[in-house]
Amino acid sequence: MTVETRNGPTGPGLSPDEGMLSDVSFTQRQLDVLRCLAEGLNEQGIAESVRRSYSNVSSQKEEITEIITQRIVRHPLYVEIPDKFINKLALAVAISVGNGYIDAHNLSAGPSEPLTGREENILKLMIMGINYEGISELLRISKDKVTMDVDGISRKTDSYGRARRYKLVAWGVGYFKQQAAPLV
Repeated sequence: MTVETRNGPTGPGLSPDEGMLSDVSFTQRQLDVLRCLAEGLNEQGIAESVRRSYSNVSSQKEEITEIITQRIVRHPLYVEIPDKFINKLALAVAISVGNGYIDAHNLSAGPSEPLTGREENILKLMIMGINYEGISELLRISKDKVTMDVDGISRKTDSYGRARRYKLVAWGVGYFKQQAAPLV
């Protein structure tokens, strides 16, 4: 999928084979946090799961965000996308799952109903770390429509809760890998 922006198409692929920021690496503690995000846990759940304090989990998330920030500045795909549109933790989850750093649950399970073309496009943008506001701008649809479509994806993939974005991203990477579909 090439995403049409107001400034034209954005381009290089985000699959691991095409350099999905594949040289990004995380510490084991950071990977533990990313795995918990991929499983849909909130910060309190992550702290309990990895047996660390809430502040330690927040610190790990900040470090992950900084690593992603340093990498995407140089990545051609993100040159035209304003920083305010990028959810760096979602992108870190996608990179970690896509590159095999973490194994998230049920990545190969298909949706209960087929995803629509727009739902697939929205999921691809979520995998790229684009937030709802950015998706709305890039696809030229309302933010309410984005939210409604994400709710549809959640229903079809049985992904609910406050941290569903990360669970959907992890699931989406597995979904597109299974289909051998490029992310961009």
